[in-house]
Amino acid sequence: MLDSTVQGNLKGDAAFIELTSPKYKVTSMSVGKKYTTGDKGEVSLIDSFLHEYLYVFYGLVAALIVILAMFGYWVLRRYRLKRTAQNQKQQG
Repeated sequence: MLDSTVQGNLKGDAAFIELTSPKYKVTSMSVGKKYTTGDKGEVSLIDSFLHEYLYVFYGLVAALIVILAMFGYWVLRRYRLKRTAQNQKQQG
């Protein structure tokens, strides 16, 4: 019962374990309805969507990082162009 393969295959409400050595065969299933206790609380539609579709969340985070990097590049480039233009005016 404490074997890692047995514990890794336990899912749901009921499990059947065939105790044949050296490998145990585990069959698990959900047999009943799922209930929650307590107040559900308020969960926004966006939070619910991002928790349900985790890869969308990761994609949005990656897109935000790329957009912020592009904005930072644009600001630095603009600052550099201004600085070099002022230096050329002073020298010329």
